[in-house]
Amino acid sequence: MDGEENREEDNDSPEDMVLEIDSDEDKANGILVGRNLQDEPNWEEQRLAIVNVGRMPGVRHQIIQEGQSSEESSDNEDNADNQNFDTQLPTQHIYLGQGQEVAGRTILDEDLIQDLPIIARPGIILMPGQTLPMNFFHPTVMSLMKNLISGSKTFGVVHSRYRSSRPGLTEEATIGTTAEIYEFREPSPESLEVGLKIKAKGRQRFRILSQRRQIDGTKIATVEILREIELSDPLYDIRLLSRDRLRPFHPEECESESDKNKQESDKNKQESENGEQSGSSSRTDSAKEKERENKVEFMPSAFSHKLTKFNHYRTPVYNIPLTPFPNWVYEQYDGNCLVEKAHNLLRKLRLFSQTQVVIPREPKELSFWLASNLPLDDKHKLKLLEFNCAIRRLRYQISLMEQCPVLCCRNCEEEIGKQEDIFSMSSEGPQGAYVNPGGYVHETLTLYKAKNLSLIGEPSTEYSWFPGYAWTICQCRFCDSHMGWKFTASSSSLVPKKFWGLSRRSIRPQLKMEDATTEDTSTENNSNQDEEADQLRLVY
Repeated sequence: MDGEENREEDNDSPEDMVLEIDSDEDKANGILVGRNLQDEPNWEEQRLAIVNVGRMPGVRHQIIQEGQSSEESSDNEDNADNQNFDTQLPTQHIYLGQGQEVAGRTILDEDLIQDLPIIARPGIILMPGQTLPMNFFHPTVMSLMKNLISGSKTFGVVHSRYRSSRPGLTEEATIGTTAEIYEFREPSPESLEVGLKIKAKGRQRFRILSQRRQIDGTKIATVEILREIELSDPLYDIRLLSRDRLRPFHPEECESESDKNKQESDKNKQESENGEQSGSSSRTDSAKEKERENKVEFMPSAFSHKLTKFNHYRTPVYNIPLTPFPNWVYEQYDGNCLVEKAHNLLRKLRLFSQTQVVIPREPKELSFWLASNLPLDDKHKLKLLEFNCAIRRLRYQISLMEQCPVLCCRNCEEEIGKQEDIFSMSSEGPQGAYVNPGGYVHETLTLYKAKNLSLIGEPSTEYSWFPGYAWTICQCRFCDSHMGWKFTASSSSLVPKKFWGLSRRSIRPQLKMEDATTEDTSTENNSNQDEEADQLRLVY
């Protein structure tokens, strides 16, 4: 990129955070269009920016109407030479170039109070275990990162957003996550490449106690590393000690006969439905649906805890008599039971249609994995980051997964996609953080189907986050807000042929409430009741 104005400066002024698109080369690169920086995006600015792009010669503008499934027939669906996409490539972020690995690991003690350099960015809410690629251009920040690479390799990442009440001012969250650099790339002196590229991993949560700015503009914050509370089995303290000799088992995964029978019946039912569908639909549609189903070889082993002998305190043999409450009350706060329920909900998605996704089975790791891979709103992600217990996070996330089957435009609330069409193009999960040439980070969710989108421009393979696929800008056809990109395979043998990558900042899950309001209430009352119902239904 040759325009200096298209880079994201590394200071905290609002003018430097907004990406400008002035040069023709920047306009052709659609990844820079996503400028959803404010809490309520200025859709008029986005519309004008995308309209200017659409006026360029040779630009293609295709509208996907409501009800249209965004599916295009292909003559190569039944090609015997099809090859699956390497799902390890997105996790490596090879579009950043070959970098140098950094050895060592820094672990900070819980409740430790320490000074950390802080990087505040809009659209970034880093979770422990999540990969974060970044691209820096400001000399001060580049110098800071070089010093960290040779030292502790750890800095803090906090979420920043523009204040709707006072335009031009930003506010930062008080909760953040430490990021540890594990790879970096510095351009050689003889090359035309500029900037410092790094890859970091989210490690530990922290709370900002105070912060100051040094003379060179670097933000230094005094933070407290937050402690993670681990709850034991809720029935452990009231168990009968005399029955401990009857519990020689260790908690581990086990598949009961009822689970096996249930899986076999579900499999037979699914096969019969596929047979009926193939008889009533065309061969191409049947092949597409079969390609997008969860593959048996990619499905993880069944996680069953509730109905097994390893569930020490709830089986009929060892049923505890010292409490008046039924077992299901305590199962709501049992980590293993919540993990089992979350795994069952994930199996309803299409995560395992293209690759084998490693989903954690420990409550703590799973709660952070779900926070990184679910299309959550900023307020939900910040609340999850504040929770200091995996049980609370899992209950909150399961509640969201059960009540949010639809993904809508963040600006106009029009339906864009469905939760059931989410699949994974990466071995780490369906949603990942990717950085564009200007330094803006997009958390991108991959879906098989989308609707109510307009395509802007011609497909381009430049700086593609998914090697072998060309991206095309897509925007909401109702409000012209930037939504993400459509990725199409450059090779006819590459599977899948196409998919959609939606920016998390551009969509929000829609809660489906039952009779929350009546038709005679006003719009203001409707919004207030929806917010109250939202708080009541999201249990934690």
